[in-house]
Amino acid sequence: MTDLHDEATERRLLGGIIADPEIFPQVKEILRSHADFGIGKNGKVYDAMTKLFAEGTTIDLMTVSDQLKKDGQQVSDIYLTELTERAYSGHDAPTHARIVVEYALRRDQIDIANRLKVRAEDMTEDVFAIQKESIGLLDGLYSKASKTTKHISAIVDSAREFLAKLVLSPEELGIIKFGFRDLDDQTGGCFPKNFIVVGGLRKSGKTTSVLQTIFHNAKAGNGVIIFSQEMSAEELCLRYAFVDAKVNMLKALKNELSDPDQVRLLEKFEELKKLPVYINDQTDSISDICYEAARMKRSNNIKLGIVDYIQLVSPDGGDDNREQEIAKISHRLKRLAKQENLVIFGLTQLNEGMKSRESRAIEQDADKIIYIDAKEDELLADGATGKVVELKLVQRFGPSGAFGSIKLWYDLTIGAFRDYSYQSDPAQSQKDSNNDLPF
Repeated sequence: MTDLHDEATERRLLGGIIADPEIFPQVKEILRSHADFGIGKNGKVYDAMTKLFAEGTTIDLMTVSDQLKKDGQQVSDIYLTELTERAYSGHDAPTHARIVVEYALRRDQIDIANRLKVRAEDMTEDVFAIQKESIGLLDGLYSKASKTTKHISAIVDSAREFLAKLVLSPEELGIIKFGFRDLDDQTGGCFPKNFIVVGGLRKSGKTTSVLQTIFHNAKAGNGVIIFSQEMSAEELCLRYAFVDAKVNMLKALKNELSDPDQVRLLEKFEELKKLPVYINDQTDSISDICYEAARMKRSNNIKLGIVDYIQLVSPDGGDDNREQEIAKISHRLKRLAKQENLVIFGLTQLNEGMKSRESRAIEQDADKIIYIDAKEDELLADGATGKVVELKLVQRFGPSGAFGSIKLWYDLTIGAFRDYSYQSDPAQSQKDSNNDLPF
């Protein structure tokens, strides 16, 4: 094999991954395998990183070193440390990965050319057979470099299989339900790879509604990760425990919890411990969020991710204006959903026209937009136990999308949403739900 490579770029790439491991999913989409590295030990380091990522283990100096030893590979810790000294961050890792692939393709092309040259010089060989083989070899080389490009015949077969499952066994598609009957009936729920935007004005109930959806799915066995920039993990846990116990949290703040209230809350706390829900209230950069979600997908098979909320996520450096920053964050969340086969919910403030003040990209990236049309200062009649809240919907089946709305009942006695039918007939609504909806 020809000796053609860029050692400095290879080292910078590996050092960048160790410095910023959240960049690894992007690098993995570019490189074909560890064989793309021209330096053998660099390929071994990348192979170790790939195994760690597949297991959901954080990539750092210690874990890479341990994995190399486990694989019986002779790469010193001194060499690994030197890799990190040559990289300031992982920001340029995708660019470095493309350079590594280009060198690998050139090596492969030269090797193929040399093999064909030997055969072409052999007058006993069939020249037309050589030509046919050369086309196949080069096409195969290109196919490896273009892993994500498919012929439409393969896509049609996949689409037909998807339709069959949708009609005959929708549970196999991993559809995520909102947990509110009318909302699920109108939208069909959420498919994996969907980016769902839940928006509204301040204090409109965005977090509460999504929390109810989160725990509805967790109770059905779907793993969930919550990235909370606004509330602490403890606050989120408390908030849902009160909702699930059907106890108004204000009673605790006023020291008015009854003995039955306390018993129900203790029971709910024990139930929450058993649910596949993971909360991260420390990570706020978009790269860290994407890396952690991808890691949790592999280690805990999560199906649903929530970012609360988009405007509080930190961008990855640069000197962009606010609109460009939010656009990049939105694009990354959309890409995360597609790459990891997840449903991603992004909470955001939207105005009454269902538009973001910071960036139009949020609405453009979303597969579904749910606008909660509730106002913080809405006047209610004395003694009111709840209020009707309208949810405006945009579902993107095509460029024009599908528009609609449904109504929910916001129960002021417990501070949570219920199906709209609850307000007129609570007993029937509870019976109809068959314990498969939040309330």
